[in-house]
Amino acid sequence: MPRTASALAAIVEGYTGNDAGTGIAHVNAAYDRILYGIDPRSGIRHRWSFLKPMSSFRIWKTVTGTCVAASTIDTVIVVTEAIFYASMIGHNAVFTATGNSYPITAVTSTTQVSVTGDPSAEANEDVVTVTADGIYDLGDDFGGMIDAPVYKYNANAQTPRWQQKDAEWILGYLRDTNGVGSPYCWAVVPETFVAAAGHKWKFICAPLSGYDRDVWYRYQVRPAALTDGAVYPVGGVQMDELLRVGSLSDAEGMVSKKSNFWGPRFDEAMAGAIDSDMDFDTQGVPSTGTVDAGMGVP
Repeated sequence: MPRTASALAAIVEGYTGNDAGTGIAHVNAAYDRILYGIDPRSGIRHRWSFLKPMSSFRIWKTVTGTCVAASTIDTVIVVTEAIFYASMIGHNAVFTATGNSYPITAVTSTTQVSVTGDPSAEANEDVVTVTADGIYDLGDDFGGMIDAPVYKYNANAQTPRWQQKDAEWILGYLRDTNGVGSPYCWAVVPETFVAAAGHKWKFICAPLSGYDRDVWYRYQVRPAALTDGAVYPVGGVQMDELLRVGSLSDAEGMVSKKSNFWGPRFDEAMAGAIDSDMDFDTQGVPSTGTVDAGMGVP
Protein backbone atom coordinates (compact mmCIF):
# COMPACT_ATOMS: atom_id res chain seq x y z
CA MET A 1 0.00 0.00 0.00
CA PRO A 2 1.24 3.53 -0.73
CA ARG A 3 1.67 5.88 2.19
CA THR A 4 -0.63 8.80 2.85
CA ALA A 5 0.59 12.38 2.68
CA SER A 6 0.41 12.52 6.47
CA ALA A 7 2.62 9.42 6.82
CA LEU A 8 5.18 10.86 4.40
CA ALA A 9 5.18 14.18 6.26
CA ALA A 10 5.79 12.32 9.54
CA ILE A 11 8.83 10.61 8.01
CA VAL A 12 10.26 14.00 7.05
CA GLU A 13 9.54 15.44 10.51
CA GLY A 14 11.31 12.48 12.12
CA TYR A 15 14.32 13.15 9.89
CA THR A 16 14.52 16.90 10.48
CA GLY A 17 13.39 16.89 14.10
CA ASN A 18 10.92 19.67 13.36
CA ASP A 19 7.43 19.98 14.77
CA ALA A 20 4.44 18.12 13.39
CA GLY A 21 2.85 19.93 10.47
CA THR A 22 6.12 21.14 8.96
CA GLY A 23 6.89 18.11 6.82
CA ILE A 24 4.08 18.52 4.31
CA ALA A 25 5.83 21.49 2.65
CA HIS A 26 8.80 19.25 1.79
CA VAL A 27 6.46 16.50 0.56
CA ASN A 28 4.71 18.96 -1.75
CA ALA A 29 8.00 20.36 -3.03
CA ALA A 30 9.08 16.83 -3.98
CA TYR A 31 5.62 16.12 -5.39
CA ASP A 32 5.90 19.10 -7.72
CA ARG A 33 9.34 17.97 -8.95
CA ILE A 34 8.11 14.44 -9.57
CA LEU A 35 4.94 15.48 -11.38
CA TYR A 36 6.88 17.84 -13.62
CA GLY A 37 8.85 14.75 -14.62
CA ILE A 38 12.33 15.99 -15.59
CA ASP A 39 14.52 12.97 -16.32
CA PRO A 40 17.81 13.60 -14.44
CA ARG A 41 19.75 11.75 -17.15
CA SER A 42 18.59 13.78 -20.13
CA GLY A 43 16.86 16.88 -18.81
CA ILE A 44 13.83 15.92 -20.94
CA ARG A 45 10.38 16.01 -19.46
CA HIS A 46 8.58 12.67 -19.04
CA ARG A 47 4.80 12.60 -19.07
CA TRP A 48 3.53 10.10 -16.52
CA SER A 49 1.01 7.56 -17.76
CA PHE A 50 -1.16 7.94 -14.66
CA LEU A 51 -1.67 11.64 -15.42
CA LYS A 52 -3.44 10.82 -18.71
CA PRO A 53 -6.77 9.27 -17.76
CA MET A 54 -9.84 8.83 -19.92
CA SER A 55 -13.12 10.36 -18.86
CA SER A 56 -16.49 11.14 -20.40
CA PHE A 57 -19.37 13.56 -20.15
CA ARG A 58 -22.80 13.89 -21.72
CA ILE A 59 -23.69 16.44 -24.35
CA TRP A 60 -27.42 17.09 -24.22
CA LYS A 61 -30.27 18.79 -26.04
CA THR A 62 -32.63 21.31 -24.41
CA VAL A 63 -34.87 19.39 -22.02
CA THR A 64 -38.13 20.00 -20.16
CA GLY A 65 -39.67 18.24 -17.19
CA THR A 66 -42.70 18.53 -14.93
CA CYS A 67 -42.22 19.56 -11.32
CA VAL A 68 -43.57 17.24 -8.59
CA ALA A 69 -44.35 17.76 -4.92
CA ALA A 70 -40.83 17.03 -3.67
CA SER A 71 -39.72 20.33 -5.24
CA THR A 72 -41.06 22.12 -2.14
CA ILE A 73 -37.87 21.04 -0.34
CA ASP A 74 -35.61 24.08 -0.23
CA THR A 75 -32.86 24.20 -2.89
CA VAL A 76 -34.09 20.99 -4.57
CA ILE A 77 -36.04 20.52 -7.81
CA VAL A 78 -37.60 17.15 -8.63
CA VAL A 79 -39.31 16.31 -11.92
CA THR A 80 -41.18 13.28 -13.21
CA GLU A 81 -39.03 12.76 -16.33
CA ALA A 82 -35.41 11.51 -16.35
CA ILE A 83 -33.83 14.64 -17.84
CA PHE A 84 -30.91 15.69 -15.62
CA TYR A 85 -27.22 14.88 -16.24
CA ALA A 86 -24.06 15.70 -14.29
CA SER A 87 -22.87 17.94 -17.16
CA MET A 88 -25.81 20.28 -16.44
CA ILE A 89 -24.07 21.67 -13.37
CA GLY A 90 -23.67 25.42 -13.89
CA HIS A 91 -26.72 25.66 -16.15
CA ASN A 92 -30.08 27.10 -15.10
CA ALA A 93 -33.34 25.32 -14.38
CA VAL A 94 -36.07 27.75 -15.44
CA PHE A 95 -39.75 27.59 -14.45
CA THR A 96 -42.11 28.46 -17.29
CA ALA A 97 -44.88 30.08 -15.23
CA THR A 98 -42.68 32.57 -13.36
CA GLY A 99 -39.55 32.70 -15.50
CA ASN A 100 -37.51 32.23 -12.33
CA SER A 101 -34.09 30.73 -12.90
CA TYR A 102 -32.10 28.53 -10.50
CA PRO A 103 -28.44 27.61 -11.17
CA ILE A 104 -27.87 23.86 -10.87
CA THR A 105 -25.14 23.06 -8.32
CA ALA A 106 -25.43 19.26 -8.08
CA VAL A 107 -27.23 16.43 -9.84
CA THR A 108 -28.54 13.82 -7.40
CA SER A 109 -30.25 11.67 -10.03
CA THR A 110 -31.78 11.97 -13.48
CA THR A 111 -34.92 13.39 -11.82
CA GLN A 112 -33.48 15.55 -9.03
CA VAL A 113 -31.05 18.48 -8.81
CA SER A 114 -29.83 20.84 -6.13
CA VAL A 115 -29.91 24.52 -7.01
CA THR A 116 -28.89 27.93 -5.76
CA GLY A 117 -31.94 29.69 -4.35
CA ASP A 118 -35.23 28.47 -2.92
CA PRO A 119 -37.68 27.10 -5.50
CA SER A 120 -40.26 26.03 -2.89
CA ALA A 121 -42.70 28.77 -3.98
CA GLU A 122 -42.82 27.47 -7.56
CA ALA A 123 -46.03 25.71 -8.56
CA ASN A 124 -46.09 21.94 -8.73
CA GLU A 125 -46.87 20.62 -12.20
CA ASP A 126 -45.10 23.63 -13.70
CA VAL A 127 -42.70 22.97 -16.58
CA VAL A 128 -38.96 23.21 -15.87
CA THR A 129 -36.54 23.82 -18.76
CA VAL A 130 -32.75 23.44 -18.97
CA THR A 131 -31.55 25.06 -22.19
CA ALA A 132 -28.57 23.65 -24.07
CA ASP A 133 -25.91 26.22 -24.91
CA GLY A 134 -23.03 24.03 -26.11
CA ILE A 135 -20.93 24.82 -23.02
CA TYR A 136 -19.90 22.20 -20.45
CA ASP A 137 -17.76 22.31 -17.30
CA LEU A 138 -14.66 20.12 -17.23
CA GLY A 139 -13.32 18.50 -14.05
CA ASP A 140 -11.45 20.41 -11.37
CA ASP A 141 -8.25 18.47 -12.19
CA PHE A 142 -8.45 19.16 -15.94
CA GLY A 143 -5.16 20.38 -17.39
CA GLY A 144 -5.63 20.06 -21.14
CA MET A 145 -6.80 17.69 -23.85
CA ILE A 146 -4.40 14.97 -24.98
CA ASP A 147 -6.46 13.84 -27.96
CA ALA A 148 -9.55 15.05 -29.76
CA PRO A 149 -12.76 13.82 -28.12
CA VAL A 150 -14.58 10.77 -29.50
CA TYR A 151 -18.30 10.03 -29.54
CA LYS A 152 -19.63 6.87 -27.98
CA TYR A 153 -21.80 4.88 -30.37
CA ASN A 154 -25.40 6.02 -30.76
CA ALA A 155 -27.58 4.21 -33.30
CA ASN A 156 -29.94 7.19 -33.57
CA ALA A 157 -27.42 9.92 -34.36
CA GLN A 158 -24.54 10.66 -36.68
CA THR A 159 -21.04 10.19 -35.31
CA PRO A 160 -18.82 12.82 -36.94
CA ARG A 161 -15.12 13.25 -36.19
CA TRP A 162 -14.47 16.20 -33.92
CA GLN A 163 -12.62 19.21 -35.37
CA GLN A 164 -10.77 21.66 -33.15
CA LYS A 165 -11.68 25.30 -33.83
CA ASP A 166 -10.91 28.67 -32.30
CA ALA A 167 -13.23 29.55 -29.45
CA GLU A 168 -14.21 32.75 -31.28
CA TRP A 169 -15.39 30.73 -34.28
CA ILE A 170 -17.53 28.41 -32.12
CA LEU A 171 -19.07 31.23 -30.09
CA GLY A 172 -19.93 33.07 -33.31
CA TYR A 173 -21.52 29.91 -34.71
CA LEU A 174 -23.62 29.44 -31.57
CA ARG A 175 -24.67 33.09 -31.73
CA ASP A 176 -25.71 33.07 -35.38
CA THR A 177 -27.07 29.56 -35.92
CA ASN A 178 -30.20 28.09 -34.32
CA GLY A 179 -29.98 24.64 -35.88
CA VAL A 180 -29.25 21.48 -33.90
CA GLY A 181 -27.47 18.28 -34.81
CA SER A 182 -24.40 16.32 -33.75
CA PRO A 183 -21.73 18.78 -32.52
CA TYR A 184 -18.40 18.33 -34.30
CA CYS A 185 -16.42 21.54 -33.59
CA TRP A 186 -14.81 21.98 -30.20
CA ALA A 187 -12.53 24.17 -28.12
CA VAL A 188 -11.49 24.47 -24.48
CA VAL A 189 -11.65 27.88 -22.79
CA PRO A 190 -10.78 29.05 -19.26
CA GLU A 191 -13.41 30.19 -16.82
CA THR A 192 -12.97 33.49 -15.03
CA PHE A 193 -10.23 32.86 -12.47
CA VAL A 194 -11.33 32.58 -8.83
CA ALA A 195 -8.41 32.46 -6.41
CA ALA A 196 -10.21 30.25 -3.91
CA ALA A 197 -11.14 27.69 -6.57
CA GLY A 198 -8.13 27.75 -8.91
CA HIS A 199 -8.18 27.47 -12.69
CA LYS A 200 -11.18 25.76 -14.26
CA TRP A 201 -12.04 25.11 -17.88
CA LYS A 202 -15.04 24.68 -20.14
CA PHE A 203 -15.61 22.55 -23.22
CA ILE A 204 -17.54 24.44 -25.91
CA CYS A 205 -18.94 22.85 -29.04
CA ALA A 206 -21.12 23.52 -32.07
CA PRO A 207 -23.70 23.08 -33.42
CA LEU A 208 -26.07 22.71 -30.48
CA SER A 209 -26.84 19.09 -29.83
CA GLY A 210 -30.13 17.63 -30.98
CA TYR A 211 -29.42 14.46 -29.00
CA ASP A 212 -28.18 13.27 -25.63
CA ARG A 213 -24.70 11.94 -26.47
CA ASP A 214 -21.79 10.63 -24.42
CA VAL A 215 -18.30 11.79 -25.33
CA TRP A 216 -14.98 10.18 -24.36
CA TYR A 217 -11.82 12.24 -23.93
CA ARG A 218 -8.28 11.83 -22.58
CA TYR A 219 -6.83 14.69 -20.62
CA GLN A 220 -3.79 15.84 -18.69
CA VAL A 221 -4.34 15.81 -14.94
CA ARG A 222 -3.21 18.76 -12.84
CA PRO A 223 -3.22 17.33 -9.29
CA ALA A 224 -3.96 19.57 -6.34
CA ALA A 225 -1.36 20.09 -3.62
CA LEU A 226 -1.32 17.45 -0.90
CA THR A 227 -2.75 18.20 2.52
CA ASP A 228 -1.39 16.83 5.79
CA GLY A 229 -4.02 14.14 6.19
CA ALA A 230 -5.22 10.75 4.99
CA VAL A 231 -4.89 11.55 1.30
CA TYR A 232 -2.88 9.55 -1.22
CA PRO A 233 -0.61 11.04 -3.89
CA VAL A 234 -1.34 10.13 -7.50
CA GLY A 235 0.64 7.27 -8.99
CA GLY A 236 -0.01 4.65 -6.32
CA VAL A 237 2.68 2.23 -5.19
CA GLN A 238 4.86 3.08 -8.18
CA MET A 239 5.42 6.61 -6.83
CA ASP A 240 5.46 5.91 -3.10
CA GLU A 241 9.18 5.32 -2.58
CA LEU A 242 10.11 8.02 -5.07
CA LEU A 243 8.09 10.57 -3.11
CA ARG A 244 9.64 9.45 0.19
CA VAL A 245 13.16 9.86 -1.17
CA GLY A 246 12.28 13.15 -2.86
CA SER A 247 10.77 14.55 0.35
CA LEU A 248 13.90 13.68 2.33
CA SER A 249 16.06 15.18 -0.42
CA ASP A 250 14.13 18.44 -0.21
CA ALA A 251 14.45 18.51 3.59
CA GLU A 252 18.13 17.55 3.66
CA GLY A 253 19.39 21.12 3.69
CA MET A 254 17.64 21.72 7.00
CA VAL A 255 19.64 18.91 8.61
CA SER A 256 23.06 19.69 7.13
CA LYS A 257 24.10 22.28 4.57
CA LYS A 258 26.98 20.04 3.52
CA SER A 259 25.15 16.75 3.21
CA ASN A 260 24.01 15.44 -0.15
CA PHE A 261 23.00 11.90 0.74
CA TRP A 262 19.42 11.97 -0.54
CA GLY A 263 19.93 14.06 -3.68
CA PRO A 264 21.71 11.37 -5.74
CA ARG A 265 19.29 8.75 -4.45
CA PHE A 266 16.37 10.83 -5.63
CA ASP A 267 17.93 11.09 -9.10
CA GLU A 268 18.36 7.31 -9.19
CA ALA A 269 14.81 6.70 -7.99
CA MET A 270 13.42 9.22 -10.49
CA ALA A 271 15.25 7.56 -13.40
CA GLY A 272 13.99 4.14 -12.32
CA ALA A 273 10.41 5.33 -11.96
CA ILE A 274 10.51 6.90 -15.42
CA ASP A 275 11.84 3.69 -16.98
CA SER A 276 9.15 1.68 -15.22
CA ASP A 277 6.43 4.05 -16.36
CA MET A 278 7.67 3.91 -19.96
CA ASP A 279 7.44 0.11 -19.83
CA PHE A 280 3.92 0.35 -18.46
CA ASP A 281 2.77 3.01 -20.93
CA THR A 282 2.63 1.48 -24.40
CA GLN A 283 3.01 4.95 -25.89
CA GLY A 284 6.50 5.39 -24.45
CA VAL A 285 7.09 9.06 -23.75
CA PRO A 286 3.91 10.54 -25.18
CA SER A 287 3.34 14.11 -26.18
CA THR A 288 0.06 15.91 -26.52
CA GLY A 289 0.31 15.37 -30.27
CA THR A 290 -1.24 18.02 -32.46
CA VAL A 291 -4.04 18.79 -30.03
CA ASP A 292 -3.78 22.21 -28.43
CA ALA A 293 -6.49 22.87 -25.92
CA GLY A 294 -5.80 26.59 -26.20
CA MET A 295 -4.17 26.90 -22.79
CA GLY A 296 -0.53 26.11 -23.43
CA VAL A 297 -0.92 22.45 -22.49
CA PRO A 298 2.49 21.09 -21.51
